[in-house]
Amino acid sequence: MKIERLIGTIMILLHERNVTSKMLSQRFSVSVRTIQRDIDALSSAGIPITSSQGPTGGYSLLDSYTLSNIFFKKEELKVLTDLLSGMEKLLKQVGFSDIKDKMNAIKGKDTYLKLEMIRFEFTPWLPQHELQEKLICMSDAIVNHRLIEINYRDQRGGVTYREIEPYQLVMKDNAWYVYGYCLLRNEFRYFKVIRIEHLSKGGEKFYPRNISVEDPFTDLKDKLISIKLKFSTNTIGRIEDYFPREDINYFEDRILVQTQYPDDCWLYQTLLSFGKDVEVIEPVFIRKKLQNEAQEMLRVYSCDTE
Repeated sequence: MKIERLIGTIMILLHERNVTSKMLSQRFSVSVRTIQRDIDALSSAGIPITSSQGPTGGYSLLDSYTLSNIFFKKEELKVLTDLLSGMEKLLKQVGFSDIKDKMNAIKGKDTYLKLEMIRFEFTPWLPQHELQEKLICMSDAIVNHRLIEINYRDQRGGVTYREIEPYQLVMKDNAWYVYGYCLLRNEFRYFKVIRIEHLSKGGEKFYPRNISVEDPFTDLKDKLISIKLKFSTNTIGRIEDYFPREDINYFEDRILVQTQYPDDCWLYQTLLSFGKDVEVIEPVFIRKKLQNEAQEMLRVYSCDTE
């Protein structure tokens, strides 16, 4: 719409010092002539737009024309725009770019704090195009209230077909989840995106329900157990990735950890990943379970391969 394009043009001019007709035409997917008419309309409405000729020329606003930043400090605006930049890399949607333009317009042309004070990176270390495609597909379904159809793999490897009314995308501990109403179970649930093996938008619209979003991991608090672990000093570079520093005691020949963790498969997978460099001191049942796992591994690797 023209009014949205005019407002968008003002926002860009508030942030950029020189903007050409070609840049604006590409931004809004219209002709250069249309942009020129927009500029004339804005000037007639009293917006102080100036133009300059030459290779470095373009349109700009008088420096005195700025939006009030009474609600945000410049540092706060910088954090918000940096956060939007991180989300834009993962979810390549026009909405994030538009919001950034508006935030930058409030911030003005000041180059203060131009370098990212906090850098937000939501993309994984290794390229995962499938993950990105899933997140974009689900975010579109959330906005348009469309059912999604998925094949979902649980922790034990079982796969079930589900139809879900999606309401939220949630990042928790470096993992993405979709929160929605599962038509198979007739209740709200969280689904880990990496476990979705197939995803398609069903096309059918749904009427949003009244929802109360809770922490998806509150039930884990009921599974917390106290554990005591002894690590070799070879793990010094990894151990703080998994355990709070206040729960770690460093000694010359060993590292002791006393903490609480949920008693689930993630705990055993984490401990096994340390191999011979960790020993469970307490509780005994976890120690025995790891012994059984180690014996099973030994049995697998003791078999001759053809």
